[in-house]
Amino acid sequence: MQIPDSIGILNAWLPAAVYFILNFAYLLLMPKYKVNAFISVPRVKYISTLNHVLYYTFLFFCIFIPLKIGTVWIFVGLFFFSVGLFFYSFAMFSFAITEYNRPTIKGIYKHSRHPVYVSFFIIACGISIASLSLVLISIAILHFLLVLKLMNAEETECLNKYKTEYEIYITQTNRIIQLKNKQ
Repeated sequence: MQIPDSIGILNAWLPAAVYFILNFAYLLLMPKYKVNAFISVPRVKYISTLNHVLYYTFLFFCIFIPLKIGTVWIFVGLFFFSVGLFFYSFAMFSFAITEYNRPTIKGIYKHSRHPVYVSFFIIACGISIASLSLVLISIAILHFLLVLKLMNAEETECLNKYKTEYEIYITQTNRIIQLKNKQ
């Protein structure tokens, strides 16, 4: 297992910073009512808190773990990182343009009920691969397992708020990802 040892220019913090800045920019550009809707479900506050702790722990460890420059792993990892950023951008855009008091069910949300969570997991896996870090991949997996519990709570909240429209959406869209539309 790779032990974090020092801060370096070519450490995993570089792609993590790109993601963090992009995330921050989207939240700044989004209308305030959308940002409030983006915040975690109150009924699972302890899970949301732990989710945030793991998220920031992942970002913290990125400071100390070097990227595997000059290996095939950097290219594989950056590919996954780029795919994750691409999907994350589409998810945030779809969320931002959804009408007030309507569920987000269009755009990339036609292919995943939780594309923001899925895209962060892809991003985290990309960074973990680019650095060949068992520490980072372990945190990413723990984070995603915790997010599965958040997905349940958020879907319950959406079912209560949007009723039949969200029930239909659930029957037509996979929770994690689907590559083609169900007929």
